[in-house]
Amino acid sequence: MLSEYQSRQTELRARVSAFESDSRSGKKVLAAQIVKRDCRIRELERTVEILSAAHRKLIAVVVEMGGRRALVEFYKRSSEMRREIEAHDALVDID
Repeated sequence: MLSEYQSRQTELRARVSAFESDSRSGKKVLAAQIVKRDCRIRELERTVEILSAAHRKLIAVVVEMGGRRALVEFYKRSSEMRREIEAHDALVDID
């Protein structure tokens, strides 16, 4: 999701360059759109940070409550999901 919004931001930056010859009102509209999308990107990045922190805490609680073996089995069956979780720095070392 984050990479999708970063890609959109790159696209908007390219449009800004193309707008150099357009009217001032067009530039203002584009600038407003960029600001709006930048705010949305920051909001999504913050959401990812919060969810990652919550995920790490939940894993720690599950391990503390005796669910380590179940987590290990889950991650063995869900290697793709584990890679995604690791990519967001949301995985607690349970090995």
